[in-house]
Amino acid sequence: MDNEECGFASCEIGNKITYEDQWKKLKLVRDIAREVFGEQY
Repeated sequence: MDNEECGFASCEIGNKITYEDQWKKLKLVRDIAREVFGEQY
């Protein structure tokens, strides 16, 4: 299961993730929020 925090770092030496993968992850979180809460998110 994906965690909205997994793959994101709060500091420069955190998890290595590409710019593209960051956007993919954010879009996934958005899509799940829309599925759960509706199009308001």
